[in-house]
Amino acid sequence: MPTARGPMEVNIEAEPPYLQQHGLTVNRNTVSKTFSGDMVGASEAQMITAFTETPGSAGYVAIEHFIGSVDGKSGAFALQHNGVMNKGDA
Repeated sequence: MPTARGPMEVNIEAEPPYLQQHGLTVNRNTVSKTFSGDMVGASEAQMITAFTETPGSAGYVAIEHFIGSVDGKSGAFALQHNGVMNKGDA
């Protein structure tokens, strides 16, 4: 599978938690990225995170929309992200 390489700048704007009960904290973040290198362009993602009472334990889902070029081909696409941390282990 081809791999795109290059730096990116990331800016995260976290909203205040909208749920805090029973040891769970849920919030929403807007993640903006600027890409250079093999990928040139910008993206914005909406991310929902859930943190438990256990330090370093959380999960997230996000949809990211990229506009720019990859390997010289221009256009736009969406990425779906998800992740889990268990006591600091991804």
